[in-house]
Amino acid sequence: MKYAVNIIAIFVVVIIVIFAVNLRNNTDKLPFQYEIKKFFNEFSQMIKTRTANIGMEVSPSRRKKTTFIDKEAQLRQFIPDVFGKFSESDWRNFWSFIYDPVYDKKSKYGRKRYRSKEEIEGFLRDRFPMFNYLDSGHWNYFWNVVDVKFE
Repeated sequence: MKYAVNIIAIFVVVIIVIFAVNLRNNTDKLPFQYEIKKFFNEFSQMIKTRTANIGMEVSPSRRKKTTFIDKEAQLRQFIPDVFGKFSESDWRNFWSFIYDPVYDKKSKYGRKRYRSKEEIEGFLRDRFPMFNYLDSGHWNYFWNVVDVKFE
């Protein structure tokens, strides 16, 4: 009995392979050809997006440091009006905002990406008016302290 099941399974696989080869050679005879191609294109895009998201989580290009104590001290000295008042949860949110990936709203399947330099600077300017007075030299110092590399 177990040999019969294996033979039937092999027979079914052979029929599927023959059917696939025939359809590949005669694509004009394929019913719903456009819908099937569209489905497989959408499916492959979803798989590529999911794979990229998993890759980003497994090997992130922005790695959080083990500790940010020295960086937090430098930022407190740099802008004491803003960073001097930060609590532990404020720091945690600040570092997460800079280092954690976000879902891209433009992507159909939820592709993850890192925030750009302009997004982070815009957020800081909106949230903390003191950042509006920084010139490019101050921003360069800020990014050196925060130690984030942008692609």
